[in-house]
Amino acid sequence: MAGAQVQVKYVQTKRGHQSLVHNGYSASVEDVWLNALERINEADIDINTTPFCDYVTEYWVENNRDIWNHFENEGPRTTNHLEGWHNKLKKQVRCTHPNIFNLLKLLKQIQAANEVSMIQYAAGGVRATKRRKFRSIDERIVQLKERL
Repeated sequence: MAGAQVQVKYVQTKRGHQSLVHNGYSASVEDVWLNALERINEADIDINTTPFCDYVTEYWVENNRDIWNHFENEGPRTTNHLEGWHNKLKKQVRCTHPNIFNLLKLLKQIQAANEVSMIQYAAGGVRATKRRKFRSIDERIVQLKERL
């Protein structure tokens, strides 16, 4: 399937935005994907790729671009913070099927603790700092974005 690979690179436009370049010409995501589809059809493979290609086209190329395109994102790049919150909640619940009233009581306690934290931060309280590893990753991403 080596013949089905698509060579794409990004360049900076005159307005400072990134642009896809394919075969020396400015290209959109749609252009690159359509070219990839043509190359898959030309490739000598024994697999029916139509269902997968239809899925990618409908779900990722035509819709939901904000899910995977994080170029403008300044916040979390993953859902790890949500998974951490969920893990903490599971530990506090301590059972697989909690009573609805106990769950609501726990959620109210968590909400109250979050409100206290927000008041503390607004009053000048210091948030926990990120680990040096993640600070350097964030700085590197900012530098790379500035180069585009």
